[in-house]
Amino acid sequence: MALYVSASSTFKVASDSSLSDARANWSEAYTHATTGSKADTELGTTYTVADSATQAVGFGPLTTVYSVFIKSDRQVVAKFNGDSNGVKIGDAAASGGFLVMAGCEFTSLSITNNSGASAAVDIQLVGV
Repeated sequence: MALYVSASSTFKVASDSSLSDARANWSEAYTHATTGSKADTELGTTYTVADSATQAVGFGPLTTVYSVFIKSDRQVVAKFNGDSNGVKIGDAAASGGFLVMAGCEFTSLSITNNSGASAAVDIQLVGV
């Protein structure tokens, strides 16, 4: 079995909300196809993370993750491999965001929510 992971991102910095006056424009693409070396299993999960709580993410059949997509409707913090600081997802408590990492490697993940309300968090993992 082979899985294919493709992630594309475009970041544009502009001085106006229409993004017409671009000051910086950067795009990156990552594609990985494999037959068992780094991505032969995937797991999709949705969590409801209560306010002031931390949710450990279960990996199911996975032991190591190489690509991840996290989307939340509230600001949350994703912590990889027991990191105490983590990565903030969303720029304000009531606004969510997303995080895409491809070509990474981690063996544990937790989501911390201190946004003031429950957060709906969708997570897609690809690994072995």
